[in-house]
Amino acid sequence: MKEDSLIQLIKVAIVSPDRRELYLSAVPKMTAEEKLLFGIQLWKNVLDKSSQMAKAKLEIMIENMSETGEQYSEKDFLNVREEIINDLMRKKLRVDDQSEIDRLRTQLAQLPLE
Repeated sequence: MKEDSLIQLIKVAIVSPDRRELYLSAVPKMTAEEKLLFGIQLWKNVLDKSSQMAKAKLEIMIENMSETGEQYSEKDFLNVREEIINDLMRKKLRVDDQSEIDRLRTQLAQLPLE
């Protein structure tokens, strides 16, 4: 993982300002292997959190269907992923503006996977 990619990931994924600064100051001192492992672990943490949130939301939708007969379309289920990502960004990054969320998502998508 390139150092600038890891720095961008840290800026987006680490919520606590103190912890973020600590990790950012440590990046130049990390070996290539440490950078790679740290980057993978950060992505894993983000994916685990979003997976837990998606599972909870789907369970609520299914429970509503069984208890109240509420109907959900296929599109509703497919939109869960987008809603979870947006909710994570709003809560964790304290961002309410949709254009800012879109900008951050674009930055994340542009991070190289090398």
